[in-house]
Amino acid sequence: MNQNNLPNKADQNRLPAKPFRISKGAAIREEIKNEIKIRHVQEDEPIKQALRYCFVLIGLRPEQIPDEVEKAVLLDFIKSNLANYTPNEIKIAFELAVKGEFEVDLKHFGKFSPVYLTTVFNKYIEHRKKIADEVAREQERTRLQEEDEQRANDPEFKKKVEKEFVDVVIKPAFEMFKETKRLDFGSTPVKYVFNFLKKKGVLDLSDETKEEIKKDAQKRTAGDVYHAKHLFSVNKEEIELRKLLRDPENSGKAEEAILLDNCFKISVERYFENCKTWENVSL
Repeated sequence: MNQNNLPNKADQNRLPAKPFRISKGAAIREEIKNEIKIRHVQEDEPIKQALRYCFVLIGLRPEQIPDEVEKAVLLDFIKSNLANYTPNEIKIAFELAVKGEFEVDLKHFGKFSPVYLTTVFNKYIEHRKKIADEVAREQERTRLQEEDEQRANDPEFKKKVEKEFVDVVIKPAFEMFKETKRLDFGSTPVKYVFNFLKKKGVLDLSDETKEEIKKDAQKRTAGDVYHAKHLFSVNKEEIELRKLLRDPENSGKAEEAILLDNCFKISVERYFENCKTWENVSL
């Protein structure tokens, strides 16, 4: 953490006085995310509060509570060895131990020593690890998402991504189309290519042209539907499509999807037809 971002003194000593009312898993998650760790606490009171809570929780009698010298040793031990945890985690550790959430010997024999504290807290750390790993993964995902968003808003990065899309997807498909008159973008849906070309403003999408494309797409769709319904195929996707088209409840939506896909294809095909060579493709 940057020194300029360290919590101020008031924040460091602000701890909830009431017992935890949320689930212990959620409480642990909250404390893991809490940036105010024991190493940031400038005054001892938050740690003393946690210790007093634990003394009562495990049933220490008044005469068994550590004296001032013993408390000083405890405080020094905690600040030196539990610096990466929060004061509240000491409370959570003993609450979970008392509830039997993890196995640990809670017999204190009238002494609350650093050894006793460490025995319980080490078991808590084991119990906490799974949640800590989950939080770490979530934070890493968030970090990567933020980086992706930053890159996506970077003009140079956007240019690079677009160039890769053109070089890897569109150009090979264009060259194959010129040879075979077949449109094939591999695993990339034709809708993505259509939207990319539309965004670039290179497609003819006038009302007149769209009407022509729709009529051509309807004819092509009728042939595709007949083929899918009646011709034998071992292709898994075509078998699933046949089931949808033969199902009265789903056939209408399936045909609409085929029609829309054909509209995309014909729009791209028309653009490729008009571009005599790759040099004519203005992307």
